[in-house]
Formats: sequence, C-alpha cells, structure tokens
Amino acid sequence: MRNLPWTASKDEITSAIQAVTPFEKLELPINLDGRNRGFGFLVFATEADKDKATIALETLEISGRKVSVQEYIENARGERPPRTGGFQRRSSFSNDGQAGSDYSPRS
Repeated sequence: MRNLPWTASKDEITSAIQAVTPFEKLELPINLDGRNRGFGFLVFATEADKDKATIALETLEISGRKVSVQEYIENARGERPPRTGGFQRRSSFSNDGQAGSDYSPRS
C-alpha cells in the first residue's frame, strides 16, 4: 500500500482497512521521528483473500488520501540478471609497464 498519510497512526490505518476487508497482518515501517513512512504491507491468509482485497481497497481513502495498492513480489538478490554496459576504464599503460599510445609526456 502506498500514499498513506504520515500523520495517521497504525490503529487508524488498521481500522480503515478492516472496515473494507479482513487481513492477517499489517507491516507499517516507521521513521526515526515515529511517523509512518507513507507505505505499508498487508498479509492475507489466501490468494483469494488477496484478490478480493485488492479490488476492495481501490476506493479506500484515509485522511483524505486515496490509497494505492499493488502486489509485492519479492526478488532475491541472487536472481538478478548481470549488469551490462557502463564505464570501463582504459589503462594508459601496457602490460609491460610502458606508456600506451594515448600517453603524451608534457613538455
């Protein structure tokens, strides 16, 4: 869930969601100042409950803010494709320690 009001407490957010759909757990990250960070994670008992809740939560507003809902898909870091492209530094010296052709001494 995104676009949650920072001033809303966990209890306010929980009661607003429970009025629309049942859920098992709400995870709400908190800043160092104690406010929520504007997003949270809902956990549902079954896939069917998740699908029903996604439709029901499309119209949810909390403190005048329309809540955005999106399914979270966890991606393990080991499964990322390798990076390609980018900057590669070209050595100005050859393997034998001599200056390469792009080296010109200062006069």
